[in-house]
Amino acid sequence: MPNPAPVLMITPDLKRITAGEGVILIAGEFDGAQRTIHMEVSVHESAAASIQGYSIGHWESKTLVIDTSRFANYALGDGYGVPSGAGKRLMERLTPAADGASLSYHFELSDPEFLAAPVAGDVQWVFRPNMTYAPLKCDLNNARRFTAH
Repeated sequence: MPNPAPVLMITPDLKRITAGEGVILIAGEFDGAQRTIHMEVSVHESAAASIQGYSIGHWESKTLVIDTSRFANYALGDGYGVPSGAGKRLMERLTPAADGASLSYHFELSDPEFLAAPVAGDVQWVFRPNMTYAPLKCDLNNARRFTAH
């Protein structure tokens, strides 16, 4: 299973951001995770729960603001070794630097079932157009080592 946000977003790998019809896709190279940010939706209620949750985005000037809920319970949902529950909520802000050379990522994570208090963090993404995005494909034989304990 790919890492959910915010772990996906703070993992130091290449990210690919693609704008589509009413959505923004964010993918991580490390484990092939992909998120869909719905730009023309205003509520989470009708969405099915999933590992990545259901993300709604809007623009505040040049900042992409993402509100995600409807996360499925997951053993590593809040971080390595920290599970997440259905009450997990994630607020994120992606803001480009004035020179276009980097992107600031800020998150605020709450999960009353597994976190005593909300957690916040910041990461800088560096724009690297000379790098080739090449996500690793899942190797089923390797993955099977982790399915039976």
